Amino acid sequence: MIDQERKVQARLKWVQVYHQLKHASKTCRKCGISRLTLQLWRRRYAAEGVEGLKDRSRKPYRTPGRKIFLSQEQLILQIRKEKK
Repeated sequence: MIDQERKVQARLKWVQVYHQLKHASKTCRKCGISRLTLQLWRRRYAAEGVEGLKDRSRKPYRTPGRKIFLSQEQLILQIRKEKK
């Protein structure tokens, strides 16, 4: 939990430095981050405030279906048994 708070504080600082300097490149050099990183946190902060600076789950919204059919799986298992 403390680590999460530190991350949020660091991200908030980046956004605040940007608002002071009004220059993305200078902000990134000063904070040691990339422009894409700054852009991400600026957008989230503008849309959601401090809540937007928290980590989000990286879990996918959906997962792909089976890559093989059941009949193929059975064939693979049968071949494995025969090789033993």
